[in-house]
Amino acid sequence: MAGIEQLQAGAAVQYVDETAWPVQQVESGGGRQRWWRWVCVTAGAVRMRILPTRGSPAAQQQLRRVLERAQGLPPAACDRWSAYQSMARRAGGTVRLAWCWAHQRRDFRRVGTGYPELEA
Repeated sequence: MAGIEQLQAGAAVQYVDETAWPVQQVESGGGRQRWWRWVCVTAGAVRMRILPTRGSPAAQQQLRRVLERAQGLPPAACDRWSAYQSMARRAGGTVRLAWCWAHQRRDFRRVGTGYPELEA
């Protein structure tokens, strides 16, 4: 894993995302534990982790090690989910976020279909 992180640290952009991991673990008390798949993609490398949380600490665990090693602080291309924003604030300027264009496009389409009186 360290070799992949080092390779990714030199990349121009880190593409990151998280999604629910459909396998659920039954806890001893009868409840279920959800898991999350975190992915970091750069030119030449993909790194995935399965973590028990989707919160800011998990985002920091996935990104911070890579970005701390990077020269010139490459941006992390991600959605606007609050965990990334919280992690960036806590990192004190060592992480730059770049909003994912696919998510931006969805917002423009939502505005376009949500206000038909403004279509013209």
